[in-house]
Amino acid sequence: MKKRVFALFTAMFLLCGMLAGCGPTGSSSTTTDGSDDGAKDTLIVAIPESPTYMDPMVQASIGTYRVTTQMFDRLVMMDNDMNLVPGLAESWEVIDDTTTVFHLRQGVKFHNGEEMTSEDVKYSLERCIANPGVNYNYLIIESITCDDDYTVTIKTSAPFNALLYRLSLDAASIICKSADTSAEEFNKNPVGTGPFKFVSWELGGDVVLEAFEDYWGGAPAVKRVIFRTIPEALNRTIGLETGEVDLAYDLGITDLESLADNASVTTLTSPAPPCGMWA
Repeated sequence: MKKRVFALFTAMFLLCGMLAGCGPTGSSSTTTDGSDDGAKDTLIVAIPESPTYMDPMVQASIGTYRVTTQMFDRLVMMDNDMNLVPGLAESWEVIDDTTTVFHLRQGVKFHNGEEMTSEDVKYSLERCIANPGVNYNYLIIESITCDDDYTVTIKTSAPFNALLYRLSLDAASIICKSADTSAEEFNKNPVGTGPFKFVSWELGGDVVLEAFEDYWGGAPAVKRVIFRTIPEALNRTIGLETGEVDLAYDLGITDLESLADNASVTTLTSPAPPCGMWA
C-alpha cells in the first residue's frame, strides 16, 4: 500500500472537509499511511506560506484560509466537486428574489462546548459585513433576522442568485459570539464548530490543531494536524519523498514530474474555480 498521501490544490477551498474523518458529504478520510491498521494519528501538512491570522474575517488570505477552514464551518458548504451542500444550515428556502430562510442544525457544538444558535449566525455574518478586509462579497446583504433559535432569515437589497456561494466562503464562517471578547483575543483563541480545534500557533511557525470529538459531522479520523510552513516547492517535494510531511500544497511542474514514478506518493490535482466565483 502507498505510504503517504499528497494533494495539490490550485483552489484552496477544496481542503474543507478533506482532513475530517467524516466531512459534510460523508466522505472517508484520505490520511491513511498504509500501516496495518490503516490509521494515521498525526498529519503534517506542508504549506508554502504562513497564515497571517487565525480569524477568518480579518482579510482575504489563502495562507490563512488553508488553516481556518478546518476550524470553522459555514451555513452552506461545498463538496469536492464544487457542489453546494448543507453545512450548519441543514436546509434553506428561497422565499422571494431577496429573501432566504435558513434552518439550522440543532445540537451543533462550538469547540468551547456551547451550542450554536441563530444569534451566533447573525453575529458572525454582521461581523463579516462590518470588516472591510472581507466584506466586499457581503455588502448586498440588507438584514439578518433571528426568527427563533434555529431559524435565520437573510434579506438582500436586490435579487442576488450568488448568495449561497458567497455564504460558502471562509469569510462567512460562523464563530462563537461569546468567545469574541476582542479581536486580539479571538485571534489567539479562535472558537468555531469545525472538525478541528485550535491548539497553538507561533507566528511564522507551526499551526497545531486537534480533532474535535463532538463535531456534528462525526469525529475526524486524524487526531492531530500540523501545518508546517516550507516556502520552497522543492523542499516540500523532498519532505514528501522522505516522509517528513504527509501532504503538501503547490508543487512545481518539474517536481510533479519527478514524483510521477514514486509509488509511495499520490498526487491529486484540481482546476481553480472560475475567477468570478469568488469575486
